[in-house]
Formats: sequence, structure tokens, C-alpha cells
Amino acid sequence: MSEPNMMETKMLFNAVLRLAKDELGLSRLSQELGIDMPTLSKYSTGKLHPSLKRIGELMPRLVKLVDPRRVLERSLRNGVVDGPELNNVLATRPYLAVWAAIEVKRSLSGIEYSKVVTIEGGGAVIAGIISVLEGRKMVYALRNTYIKHGVTEPCTPLYKERGDPKTRAYITLPRRAVSRGEGVLIIDDVSWTGCTLSSLKRLVTDLGGDVRGVGVLAISSEILDRALEEFPNLKYLLVI
Repeated sequence: MSEPNMMETKMLFNAVLRLAKDELGLSRLSQELGIDMPTLSKYSTGKLHPSLKRIGELMPRLVKLVDPRRVLERSLRNGVVDGPELNNVLATRPYLAVWAAIEVKRSLSGIEYSKVVTIEGGGAVIAGIISVLEGRKMVYALRNTYIKHGVTEPCTPLYKERGDPKTRAYITLPRRAVSRGEGVLIIDDVSWTGCTLSSLKRLVTDLGGDVRGVGVLAISSEILDRALEEFPNLKYLLVI
């Protein structure tokens, strides 16, 4: 196993282990896994690292004990802001964002790209994790912010019947963010109206880039069909 894949596997294990510890408690988790509490605690804090073989044995058991997708959905909705919002996850269970980013990355495996493009905020967190794990460069666009020599697109929702389309909102990307012919992966956290995804696609295309894949943690059921038409290569973890 290559070094990047080893790191990814260990990060994924730690994220799911900490999630299971939070959901079940250390004592019950120790009983379920047959691992003494001091050892399990050291695993979760990173003071002790199980072998990759041991991780391979424990991961299926952990996922059976706690479903990360269900916890992610619950965590997106409940937190410091009225969700669904990644801010809620980061404020309570940041390791869950690590798990989610790795799952999105894996769902997009096989796609050739050289740059990750995202939006400021939660999208940048998920894209940043993917960028580090994949060894790819990342750039993020800004909302309602003027950038000298940048390119700008209005933000219009995919779902036309939602009400106010917020056509006054816009997204700006630095002109040198994407090179002509460059393969790009677009990442966001929660796609509620499709506004960010569609705007980022237009920006990348305006700069001559080629959108190879699109990934989000969660997408609204109201725009899912339209989004799949717009982005045939769209991958997502949850429909909300």
C-alpha cells in the first residue's frame, strides 16, 4: 500500500472509531470490539496505531455498530446554525468531515484531474482534505466579492420554483485559477439550490478548464434530478 493510501486508511479508521466512541461510549465500544479501554482510547487519540491488517479487521465491525451516513445527516441538521450546514459538523464532530471527504474522494476515483475547485466556506474544508490526500492543487471562489482580473458568474438556482432566485448573488474566481484544458474536480459540502455547482462549472468553462467530476456531501431532493442532468458525473453521500 502506498504512503498516501496508508495515511488515508488510518485517517478513515480514526474518524469512524471516534464517531463510534461518541455514539456508544468507550465502555460499550470496548465490549463490542473485544479491546480493552486503555488501548481503544489510545487508538482514538492517535497515541497508538493499529496495523493496517488490524484496521482491515476492525473497520467492518465499526461500520456495523454505527452508520456514519446517518450520523452525518443528523449532524448536518443539528448544531450552531439552522442546517443543513457543514458548520454544524465542524463545530461538533470535525472528524466526521474527514470521513465524509474521504468517502467523496473515493466515489470519484478513476477521474483524471489536476486541480480541485470549490467555494469558500464548508466546500473549502472538504476540498482541502481531498486536495491534500490526492496531492492536487486547490483554489476556491468567493461569494459576492470582487476580485481584480477575476471572472464572475451570477448565482442562479437549478430549481426554478424555489422562489427568489437570488440573481443578485454572484461568485468570483481568480482568472489564473484554472488553465486552459486543465482537468478540474468541483467540490462542495451541501448543495441546497445547485447555485454554487452551476456557477463553478460556468466559471471553470469560461476559463477554458474541463470539469471532470463533481462531488458533494449532500444534495437537496428538490434539485437532484436536475443536477444529475447538469452533472452526469455527480457523486454525493446524502439526499436531504
